[in-house]
Amino acid sequence: MNLHPNPSPLPRPVATPTGGPSADVAACLAEVQALARALAEELLVHVRLGPGLPRAACDPADLKSALLHLVFNARDAMAGRGLVSIRAMRALHGDVPAVELRIADTGIGMAPHTLARALDPCFTTKCEGLGGAGLPMVEQFVRDAGGALAIESTPGLGTRVTLRLPATAVESEPISRE
Repeated sequence: MNLHPNPSPLPRPVATPTGGPSADVAACLAEVQALARALAEELLVHVRLGPGLPRAACDPADLKSALLHLVFNARDAMAGRGLVSIRAMRALHGDVPAVELRIADTGIGMAPHTLARALDPCFTTKCEGLGGAGLPMVEQFVRDAGGALAIESTPGLGTRVTLRLPATAVESEPISRE
């Protein structure tokens, strides 16, 4: 089942050299991978970067926070051990340059009724401790950055979250269309 499988098109890219923040996606992912390794020894985080990855038009600290939420949600879905794959690539959505991040786990996945509520504030499947803020916070970050979020999940197979964030100005190099 998909939640927001066809997110709305992204707005025009933000030219950040003159103003807003931009995030070095590769550097953010390296930090997230190192933190995950230090905090969850039995969790393997595999990062794959596509060629010519542009900077994302967003705050770097907010991007790291969103990615950490997603990695630790994946960890929880895999009982603390397993593989989280993160793929970062440049893409075009319509005619808008974007950075696409796909975070996938091999966890328990979500049933359709759970997936339908996954972005509801305070909704959680956790039996103890706090929960329910991570995915809504990620969604808000993506929305504030002018991007889009999609979640796909299959019970027993895992979950994939896709973030599409506007890219900063990019060189005129071929971009793969999706």
